[in-house]
Amino acid sequence: MGTYSNGVFTSGGGSPNAVQVYARRTAANNNAVSLTFASIIGQPTCNATASAIATATSTYGYGLVGLQSVTMSGNGYTDSYNASAGAYSAGSAGTAGHVAATATSP
Repeated sequence: MGTYSNGVFTSGGGSPNAVQVYARRTAANNNAVSLTFASIIGQPTCNATASAIATATSTYGYGLVGLQSVTMSGNGYTDSYNASAGAYSAGSAGTAGHVAATATSP
């Protein structure tokens, strides 16, 4: 988790608005991508890597917004997370989670 601003992701911070994830299939991790046809010419695998950044922006200040509705049943609940309090865990989950839905009805 971190902040994303002007095309740059910075890890950490007190008010995160983004998360960056990496996917790696490499020989070093023993999970390189198998190449069926290239193995004929001596290239049985190749390394593949990808990364993505997801940002959260909301003019309403909510992390989950239902455009028409939000339905929760059973033991559903929301919680909150404050990055300045350290790493997230179930034991440190807050109780300030919110769910919002638009006010219009069909």
